[in-house]
Amino acid sequence: MEIETQRIVSKLDENGGTIELVYTLTVQGEKYFNDMKITVSKR
Repeated sequence: MEIETQRIVSKLDENGGTIELVYTLTVQGEKYFNDMKITVSKR
């Protein structure tokens, strides 16, 4: 299994925000293109 990061975009301020990840996952020669959005909040 191999993971290659394509792009990371962060939109953060003192109250939190979001982090977006775009990546390619390769498993047994098959490529899967994925994205993930993480919401960050201040505690």
